[in-house]
Amino acid sequence: MRSTARRVFLDPSTPMAGSITRVVLITLLILLFAVILFAGLYLLKFLLFLIVLSVLGAYLLDPLVTFIRRPFVERNVERLMPRSIAIIISYLFVFGILGLAIGSLAPLIVSQIRKFAEDLPVYARLFQERIEELNLRYEQLMISDEVQTQINARVATLVGDFGTQITSIAGNTVFDIIGYLPWLF
Repeated sequence: MRSTARRVFLDPSTPMAGSITRVVLITLLILLFAVILFAGLYLLKFLLFLIVLSVLGAYLLDPLVTFIRRPFVERNVERLMPRSIAIIISYLFVFGILGLAIGSLAPLIVSQIRKFAEDLPVYARLFQERIEELNLRYEQLMISDEVQTQINARVATLVGDFGTQITSIAGNTVFDIIGYLPWLF
């Protein structure tokens, strides 16, 4: 018998094992650097949020500070209104307006929430009427009772889950806003 073993020759243009290893290591290092960078940004998200808010606040309040100081600068008596005092005055002005706005809007919002809570039974009754209309359609389409029950159970579950999600999202949003208020001040 004759041996059918053949030799395999690599094409000279094939990259060397060292080159492949180097490319893989560089790629892994880039991925590791990206993961560390994103993890660091995630851990510093509150600090970055505060920095962005600070820059935005400074950018928005600068025209007001300049406006407060303008009469003093034009009369060459800037020492009577230093920039720090003008900044404090502008903060008091802005937060005073915000306080007045919140104070006047809060009772309206509370009354709207109270009215919505009072109307919830009406919404539940309307929902029940829609389910009854759906059941009448099922009967007209001659759908069996067990299929009707399954469909009604699914619809009720979806609506209940939707209500739970809405309540959860609203509550979490309120708590998030309350949690950020001390950071803003």
